[in-house]
Amino acid sequence: MKSRVVTTPAFWEALERALPATQEPNWHQFAAYELGDILKAVALAWGHMANLYSELPEYRFLPGAGSLGAWSVVGQWSEEHGEVQLIDIVVDVWPPDMFAPSVDS
Repeated sequence: MKSRVVTTPAFWEALERALPATQEPNWHQFAAYELGDILKAVALAWGHMANLYSELPEYRFLPGAGSLGAWSVVGQWSEEHGEVQLIDIVVDVWPPDMFAPSVDS
């Protein structure tokens, strides 16, 4: 079953802390390149995602990776709104030269 997924102010604050606008890549670039895929992944996987806390099954997390780096998002099921609300994200950006071709001497 596909769930509706939305972001919250807390999610955007966490993304801006992880990728400030003054660095490359910044949170704007991450949102443009990665966020759509993250929202789709959470929507499709919600029912199978790992619980963040065993005593709070409405909180789940999903790790993944994209073109700019590895990420992990935390979502909370809102019964009132019938949707998954993303509340946190952690991002680990790939090194700039990670995909550069190596040159043998």
